[in-house]
Amino acid sequence: MYAEEQRRKAMERVTELLEELTADNLDAERDRLNGATTAVERATALLLDKGEVGHSLGLEPAVHTVDTAIAAAARRAGAWRAKLAAFSSEGVEIADLVKAFPGIDQPNGAFRVELRLASLAIATKRRVAVLQAVEHAQKSPELDFRRFTAMLQDEQRSVDELQSELRGLLVDLAELRLRAPTKSFTDRLLTQGEVNNLLAWPGRLRQLAAEESVVASELSDVEIGLVQRADGKVLVLPAEALPRDHAA
Repeated sequence: MYAEEQRRKAMERVTELLEELTADNLDAERDRLNGATTAVERATALLLDKGEVGHSLGLEPAVHTVDTAIAAAARRAGAWRAKLAAFSSEGVEIADLVKAFPGIDQPNGAFRVELRLASLAIATKRRVAVLQAVEHAQKSPELDFRRFTAMLQDEQRSVDELQSELRGLLVDLAELRLRAPTKSFTDRLLTQGEVNNLLAWPGRLRQLAAEESVVASELSDVEIGLVQRADGKVLVLPAEALPRDHAA
């Protein structure tokens, strides 16, 4: 009995340490991404003021950080989709749901933090794509309008797919069929508190989908004017910031 108790305590401590490590890693990831977003904002400000993208503002390292964050978001989305697919069609217990998606039961849990990191990465990647397209257009006089448009579309397609996958995942989570713990029916009746908790979860999951599926970017929209000259080359006009309530 003593050995079993020691083993149980050791496992609990390992779990606590892993949770602390996960939180620390997420904090570090968030700090790196916030730093990259700041660099992107500076480059955008220069684009708005002078019509050019500056290399001295740390954009290239920021692009690497954003691309890494996008890759992490895509990896997590794939892992979440696999966990969701593994649930039985007959329903999933709350304990199994929380085990598969740690932090889903907490307002600022790891699952929500990872979703928000993905949203920030997607929003920043969209801005980076515009900055890079402008930079390439200004540096490459031979670039024609079709290639310029294709460049923008290629950059946006992957983030569109990722955002769609995350939105679909949250919708599917909200539509999960939940069931009471199996042992409760064989060992004892559910308490009123357990019943209320079970009944509250569908609403929690719908709220999660509503709050995290479409997170507005903190970066203002930027409008870029393009003029195609007679020789087919594209001229990039000075960019303009759009109001936050601008309809695309």
